[in-house]
Amino acid sequence: MIETITLNNLVIKLPIRRVTYHDKSIPLSKLEYDLLLYLFQNRDKVCTYDDLLEHVWKYRNGNGHPSLVQLAVCRLRHKFKIHDSEEYSIPIRTVREIGFHFDSNLTDF
Repeated sequence: MIETITLNNLVIKLPIRRVTYHDKSIPLSKLEYDLLLYLFQNRDKVCTYDDLLEHVWKYRNGNGHPSLVQLAVCRLRHKFKIHDSEEYSIPIRTVREIGFHFDSNLTDF
């Protein structure tokens, strides 16, 4: 069983649900952790709002609203914000009106 996922400076330790970035611990809520892990496990694929609401929020049959996902991604990005900058260092990209994807092709995060 895989216990640690590493990509560039991002390390996710699965058994203890711990995320570090540039050797700094990033405190995440359960929802933020689950969202990051789902996006990462489906990296380079667009995760639609419905996918995320079903798999992360556990909503079924179109329940839930895209704004729930947008707000959670905003909070997640903020936790990975480059200090004193308006830029985010985690490569979660918005696909307008569809959802998000984790772009693992970026090497500078």
